[in-house]
Amino acid sequence: GYDDRWSAWSKIYYKEYSNLPDGRFIFQVKARNQLGIESLPDSLEFTIDHPWYKSPVAYMAYLLAGIGLVSILAMFIRWRIRITSRRVKLNNQRIYEAKEQEYIRQALESEKEIIRIRNERLHAEMILRDKELANQAMNLVRKNEFLNQLKDELNGLRHGCGNELTEREVSEIISKVNREVDSNRQREVFESAFDEVHEEFLQRVKVKYPDLTPTELRLCAFLKMNLPTKEIAPLLNISVRGVEICRYRIRKKMGITRDVNLTTHLLNV
Repeated sequence: GYDDRWSAWSKIYYKEYSNLPDGRFIFQVKARNQLGIESLPDSLEFTIDHPWYKSPVAYMAYLLAGIGLVSILAMFIRWRIRITSRRVKLNNQRIYEAKEQEYIRQALESEKEIIRIRNERLHAEMILRDKELANQAMNLVRKNEFLNQLKDELNGLRHGCGNELTEREVSEIISKVNREVDSNRQREVFESAFDEVHEEFLQRVKVKYPDLTPTELRLCAFLKMNLPTKEIAPLLNISVRGVEICRYRIRKKMGITRDVNLTTHLLNV
């Protein structure tokens, strides 16, 4: 530091000062003899220049550095804002896309559920129509069996009676029974309903196995309905043996062995 008053008398003829600030200073000195008489003060004026870091150039550099630092800080803040905004935007976009995908997934699941319910309903309707068709087939077979049995009994009655009038009446009844047995009306109704119910199935089988005849295609549908051979025979106007032969031909054309159940195979077509 520096002194702002006179120091104590000393025989040391020099004075040290350290850490003097920059500025203008006056160093004063005086002497005293043995009699204690003091001399007039003598002075030395000197100036300590400002250090480089306090120069105008330094202050200008500080100002420019401050401006640069503020600019860099502002750029960094803007960059952070852009990055944050971009992240928020991307995050919002991901959330939106996730929600959109979820909506699409739910819509697809709903559509699949609707299709499943519709298919189940169609399948149930198909089963019901198959049952109705099978009942019609059974009724047709039973009716023809009954009429044939009735015809046989009437023939026996006609040959057993000796009355010509009664024999003629019985013959007329037999003729009516024959006309009813040979009538194609009920068969045509049944076949029309049969073709309507099994149109898609018959088309698939026909496309996959084009060599099958119409009779063989009908037999495939009857087998799919799980009808026994005895009931299928009159529906196709062939014998039970004829049904077995037809089944053999179907197996051969489809290329399946005897260890494969034909009905199960048809259900998977």
